[in-house]
Amino acid sequence: MAKWRAALPMYDLPSLASAHQALWTAMVTYLHREGYAQLPATLETITDPYAFWRDPQVLFSQCCEYPLLQGLQTQLEMLASPQYDCVGCEGARYSSYIVARANDPRRKLMDYYQSCVVINDVQSNSGYNLLGAAVAELSARNPFFKSHVLSGSHQQSLLAVKRQSADIAAVDCVSFNQLKRAHLIDPADYQILAHTSQAGALPWVCSKSVPADLQHCLKAALQAALTDPQLTQTRQALLLKGADFSPDTQMSLTRLAHTKAITIRLTPTL
Repeated sequence: MAKWRAALPMYDLPSLASAHQALWTAMVTYLHREGYAQLPATLETITDPYAFWRDPQVLFSQCCEYPLLQGLQTQLEMLASPQYDCVGCEGARYSSYIVARANDPRRKLMDYYQSCVVINDVQSNSGYNLLGAAVAELSARNPFFKSHVLSGSHQQSLLAVKRQSADIAAVDCVSFNQLKRAHLIDPADYQILAHTSQAGALPWVCSKSVPADLQHCLKAALQAALTDPQLTQTRQALLLKGADFSPDTQMSLTRLAHTKAITIRLTPTL
């Protein structure tokens, strides 16, 4: 019998751990009622999401569309795309805030030509791909940025901007708002220069090795959790207001951003 695994690494702030676990507990309870046993009761804390997502035992997780587009779509099945309740999201789509220091006199993305950009991860849709598409639309000389810093997370990107280790970053709008709600950043430290184009919100996924009947039941369990009145506070904590259970498996908006982003060089080495 498969030893299934579950983890939600994408918005994994300590303040959200109990809400993520409550969502998963409700799903497991539903799956148990449907006759599925030997399910992980507790979400894992993982340090390498890319290695985790490649594991054929992944029963439930959440993954950015950009690494899916870059190859993980051969290993992961999209179950549903979340609908978030925050500025920058619309339906099952989200965007990035292009942010800089509040006291920086520059007010437009074009003003940051030949500045230093901080990027959370070159596999990130919000921090890299959507930013590249936004820069491409400027039709400026490239490389557009003089240099870059890799931070490892959106929180660290924002800290780099605040501490003047970099001038500008693109940050997932859901991450920005959750960091604000957790008092891990002060929004007064930043100005939002623009929103990027939208892309599909980070889908919930499972391994393609998960049997079709269990995949179907996972979707039903998730749908039940997203409508359960007893989980209202859980959904509010996660900024969730629903989901699209017919996700864009072609990731058309992410793919469109990629076709724009690859036409330019963001920095001398990227």
